[in-house]
Amino acid sequence: MDNGQILKDPLQTGIPSMRVSAVVPVNFGCHPTSSHRYYNYDDVHLRLYLKAAATEEGFAEYMKQYVLGPEDQEEYMRRVQNQDWSSIQEEKP
Repeated sequence: MDNGQILKDPLQTGIPSMRVSAVVPVNFGCHPTSSHRYYNYDDVHLRLYLKAAATEEGFAEYMKQYVLGPEDQEEYMRRVQNQDWSSIQEEKP
């Protein structure tokens, strides 16, 4: 099946309830992106990701640190909170 239609208008894509087996609530489960009405996106962490993803090595390190490394959501959030944010420079216009 071609996914072109979904990619053209992803906001019109939904999952029918009969196809959902479970919903697991996780605090900040969408981090660093937002969850409408619950919390905003984390622009500082998104800048960290963009900087890391600029190279293969940086992307691999980001994955190791924030995606593959944490054992659970609590560990992920500890890593985010303990990140040295001073290393992320605010881009000047």
